[in-house]
Amino acid sequence: MKKIIVFTAAGLVAAGVWAGSYSQNFNSASGGTTNLGDGTTISDTGTGHAQVWDNGGSWKALRLTQDSNPAVGGASTFALYDLDAGNAVQGFTATFDVLIKNDMGIPADGFSFNFGTLGTLPYGGEEGMYAGTGSMLSIGWDTYDNGGGDPQSIEVYVNGVSVGNSTVKPPVISSFLSDPFQTVSIAWNSGGLDVTYDGTAIFTDLNVSGFTPLFGAQFAFAARTGGEDEDVFIDSVSVNTIPEPVGISLVATVASMAWFIRRRFID
Repeated sequence: MKKIIVFTAAGLVAAGVWAGSYSQNFNSASGGTTNLGDGTTISDTGTGHAQVWDNGGSWKALRLTQDSNPAVGGASTFALYDLDAGNAVQGFTATFDVLIKNDMGIPADGFSFNFGTLGTLPYGGEEGMYAGTGSMLSIGWDTYDNGGGDPQSIEVYVNGVSVGNSTVKPPVISSFLSDPFQTVSIAWNSGGLDVTYDGTAIFTDLNVSGFTPLFGAQFAFAARTGGEDEDVFIDSVSVNTIPEPVGISLVATVASMAWFIRRRFID
């Protein structure tokens, strides 16, 4: 008697459309940790600022840059691994908490949340991490007031080019005593980009059509300081991707194969 094996197109295709996800609250890591052991990378330009920070037992978070006196300029990155194993995605949602503090001078310069081709650029800042090749979507928190009409703002870049700049709710420089983290929510899909900061909608359906994620795209946080500096802490990171839909032709091919295999074992 021949075995009856039934395949469906949906069943065969499903293995290729799982969404990627990542979450981290840093609570299980010791203060000073620079390797979370989860495939991510924490690095800086030699300042030693990028590490898990234990705030005296009240909370833990990832510190990207440090407020110090005198200021120590540098840059840092927290990069996630490729969540989709080399596959392209058509959208994502991300949430995280951020705390920006400065008690020793003028705050600078900011940080960014990036998704795209990291390439060979290990560091970036409030203007993102586009290295001149590939594709990159960046949302930057510019905390330095340059004067001349360039105040603190939240700005979106596609491949290094600004496509949206908002001063509706500038980055919050918080008191060292209160430690109020602000929650960020980001969503990108074919309808555009949504960014919410501390409960305020910064961008809704922003046109970022110039951004097309390539295979192997990664998420990364980047921050920098210069002659002035600040603390930037990141916590409660959660990222989920939406895979590209399987093409109609592929579905048809798989369906045909499934029917052939089914008949081969039944007949």
